[in-house]
Amino acid sequence: MKKIRFLIIFLFFFFFPLRVSASAPVVFNEICWMGNVTSSANEWIELYNPTEAVVSLDGWMISNQKGKLKINLAGEIKPDNFFLLERTDDRSVPNVPADQIYKGALANQGEKLILEDKNREMVDLVDCSNEWFAGDKETRQTMSRISPLVSGNIASNWADSQTPGGTPKEKNNFLKSEEVIFVKIVEIDKSLIGKFIKTEGRVIEKTGRKIFLADEGGPSPAERDGVNKEIVVYLKEGINLKDLKIKEGNFLKVQGLLSVYQDELRLLISRKEDLEIIENNDNLNKEKRREEINLAGSEGAIKTKEVKNILLKSLVILGLIFIFLIVFKKRYESS
Repeated sequence: MKKIRFLIIFLFFFFFPLRVSASAPVVFNEICWMGNVTSSANEWIELYNPTEAVVSLDGWMISNQKGKLKINLAGEIKPDNFFLLERTDDRSVPNVPADQIYKGALANQGEKLILEDKNREMVDLVDCSNEWFAGDKETRQTMSRISPLVSGNIASNWADSQTPGGTPKEKNNFLKSEEVIFVKIVEIDKSLIGKFIKTEGRVIEKTGRKIFLADEGGPSPAERDGVNKEIVVYLKEGINLKDLKIKEGNFLKVQGLLSVYQDELRLLISRKEDLEIIENNDNLNKEKRREEINLAGSEGAIKTKEVKNILLKSLVILGLIFIFLIVFKKRYESS
């Protein structure tokens, strides 16, 4: 009897972890809640089937917590495949055909999205009712799921897509900290667009949400030609440039996603922590003042030495004249 009980307990604990860790038949995989560069209305939702079986979506539903969004699904997803839902029409994702069109907008402030099967059993949940776990309205980076085997309701299981616009109906490509590469400003070019890079330079101008950085010894604003000499640091909405207390002349270390807008290369900064002042104007002014003082001191010392030399020479000449006069007087008296 004890052996049978032991066997039951062993089998329970052996199979139980497999049961609870098994992935859902279909999950939310990527959410473009901010739209694309063409229009903020070009939203889309992507589902993913991580299983080895075809899953029919007939009778399934996607809804939000307010009930304003209700999408009745139809069709199927093949194993290890995607299902793309585009808002309003098939132009939300250019050159990628939609599997289904839906109506209804996703709030930029966040949504609680629920995926239910035909029996109204919840299959997947992404509760972003306070704010979206990832994605960026300014850069158009989508909210991409890291692993379909981990709950979609965990914020750390989502990340910004590596490139603006995401990867509809393709494997997610999201940013990882280990993918950050250091590049000198003069080496930044269009081949690095879409990569997460780190660089450093001197602030030569700041305006609005832009900071212009140049390498040490780089051009002044009047001399810039925009070719491999500077980079535009573009701050995400919500980051106040005044709060950062950045001044022209500061030396900065920054990291962000390299993008391009109307042929202008931009380093997109999404957090103020991605920008660090490693040398400020106060230090520069103190150093400059110290150099001026040292220079003035050196010049003063030189002048003082020159005066001393003149005085010494004058005393020697006067001494010689005095000796000459004495000698001349004695000879005159003896004669």
